[in-house]
Amino acid sequence: MSSSVDAAQAGTVRDLSNVAWVSVVGAAGVGYFLLKVAFGTHFFFAIATTATFTPLQVWGTTGLLVAQAICTIWRRSFPVPLLAAVVILMIGGTLLTGDRDIIMGVPLLFAVYNLVARTGMTAWLPTLVAAAAVDLAAQLFVSAHLGVPINAYLVIARVIITVVSYAIAVPAGLLVGSHQRSARLANEYAVAIEREQAALLAAAVVAERNRMARELHDVATHHLSGILLQVRAAREVLPRDPALSSTLLATVEREGERAIQSLREVVGVLRTDADDDVAGSAHFARLPELIQDVRATNPLIEVQVHGDLEDLSPATSLACFRIIQESLSNARKHAPGAGVAIAVVRQPSELHVEVRNSAPIGADPLGSTGGGFGVLGMRERAALLGGEFESGPTSDGGWMTQATIPISRRSPAWTA
Repeated sequence: MSSSVDAAQAGTVRDLSNVAWVSVVGAAGVGYFLLKVAFGTHFFFAIATTATFTPLQVWGTTGLLVAQAICTIWRRSFPVPLLAAVVILMIGGTLLTGDRDIIMGVPLLFAVYNLVARTGMTAWLPTLVAAAAVDLAAQLFVSAHLGVPINAYLVIARVIITVVSYAIAVPAGLLVGSHQRSARLANEYAVAIEREQAALLAAAVVAERNRMARELHDVATHHLSGILLQVRAAREVLPRDPALSSTLLATVEREGERAIQSLREVVGVLRTDADDDVAGSAHFARLPELIQDVRATNPLIEVQVHGDLEDLSPATSLACFRIIQESLSNARKHAPGAGVAIAVVRQPSELHVEVRNSAPIGADPLGSTGGGFGVLGMRERAALLGGEFESGPTSDGGWMTQATIPISRRSPAWTA
């Protein structure tokens, strides 16, 4: 609906513009011609002069000038045919009156200006040369028909008059054409910028969705793997120790509540700027809580923190917390009961995080094939901050993850 309304409005503007140009060019051309007739002949007034016109010549030429003005409707789409039509009608007036100078006026100047403004030099220059040549030939033909001797002086004079009559409007056309091309290029550049911005926005949306998917994967995997292990343990001990089973189920309930809260925090964080990730969400301030949750199912966990972590940037704090969280989830899934050692070392220009677990006791209880996105997500987190990430098996059959992240800016992140 909106596009049809815009098209209708654009059509109305074009119609009004056509009427305006036809009126202006027609009035100027006819007015200039009639003034020449009035002051150069005794057609209207009894002025002593050698020139005279018949009514057919005056009103016939007036009709030709009106036809030239009507042709300006083609100015946008057909600048070359417009000039051709104007020149042909002008030649018709020359043949009718026998005087090319009295018929040459505003329509020709406008047609030349329009041609130069709307086309390139490779189009308007040969067109003007051809039109001028035809015009000059018609002038010489009329002079010969009227009995005027054709000599070098007449030819040179006619050539100069013809060249001037076509060249006088060229500078205006070049100036306006240059402005129009600049405006067109500026508009195309603006459109290209809008398209680029739209593409960047689309890419940002995709990146945000991927980021949310990684965050939700990390949080859900961490909590759900713990819940699954505790439920299995509760089921195993239920016939022998109902009290322990009840304790484990209570732990499952708390873990589920924490999972819901964590998911809410992640969704809330992802709706804010990246630097606000730490506010109320995952960072080193929650590391003790994370360790406490893991010890409910695996008491063999050690944590060593060296250096001041209070002034880490939010991005660094969040990334390191998630790396530790994902490493613990992997250890809990693939090496239940194995000892886990966590080391966080703050150095002057970088933060080093290492999580190492011993060999698993028995087979992998979750039957995982290792096809998840945990390791990839940790590597991406470190790479986004300009850091390095390594993971792989250890000599004792366990697993180790290491991340080294540069410390680039300061913002309080650790609270007691």
